Amino acid sequence: MDPANCEAEGMTDMARKLLEDFELLSDRERCQVVAELVRRVAISSHDLPDDQDLTAAADQVFLVLDRHEPALEAPHDRMGEIP
Repeated sequence: MDPANCEAEGMTDMARKLLEDFELLSDRERCQVVAELVRRVAISSHDLPDDQDLTAAADQVFLVLDRHEPALEAPHDRMGEIP
């Protein structure tokens, strides 16, 4: 994954650098970092998102999926073809 193509709007250069460094980690290190981030988010104090925040986040996810959909569907389309 190319961190330069980050889908998050308004991400700082420091956050993008963090993603770049994350991509350089081994699979094991990535899993450890993700687990620690999830743990920290779970115990941190923060406001719960309201319906508008959740809708906006879902809209962003679906926009990203729509952009990547052709590449994701290509292998499935070929599976049913008879050579």
